[in-house]
Amino acid sequence: MILLGDWQAISRRLQEDLAREMSPRRFIHTVGTGETAYRLAVQWGADPERARLAALAHDIAREWPSDRLLQACEEAGVPLEPWERNQVELLHGYAGAWWAAKVYRLDDDEVLKAVRHHTIGHPGMALLEKIVYLADKIEPNRAYKGVDRLRKLAGQSLDSAVLACLDQAIEHVLRKGGLLHPLTVETRNRLILERKREGMDSQQHIEKTTEKPNR
Repeated sequence: MILLGDWQAISRRLQEDLAREMSPRRFIHTVGTGETAYRLAVQWGADPERARLAALAHDIAREWPSDRLLQACEEAGVPLEPWERNQVELLHGYAGAWWAAKVYRLDDDEVLKAVRHHTIGHPGMALLEKIVYLADKIEPNRAYKGVDRLRKLAGQSLDSAVLACLDQAIEHVLRKGGLLHPLTVETRNRLILERKREGMDSQQHIEKTTEKPNR
């Protein structure tokens, strides 16, 4: 079990390493993602220190060369489709989670999943995964069209913000004529179905509690 002080110590060590190893632009983005993840975790009921650590680690392999990413996935036992080998930038989440476990001795499955899935998503993402996925997209240094709307949504509904991010990512890939990762599409579809199911359950609860008593 990793205690609070240990999480903070690992985060400090990781941030010091990243300051040396990352480009200045990537490092600024990473720190912003960590701060955003911490804030979102406080708001939505996750462990803020674990969220910060996962966010700091999310792009640890983002600037690795293609051969290193492929080698890391091989050592981590990640099965790759042939087309994924032609889009190796999508693999940095897998490689980063493997590296965080190997070098920083992280064995917290939720933290590692948040690192692993922050790029393409994953069906049935847990709270910490959603927070890191979203923090990466809305941290203060992001300045793309629509980001202010996503930031506003993040303060209202975490799932709505994640879904909007997924929609925007899919639209971006389609505009470029690129390949959609099946996990991204499945993540979106699963989230929509979950929200519909929750809405139906909520509506049934309202109807049940407002039923008139039999006379």
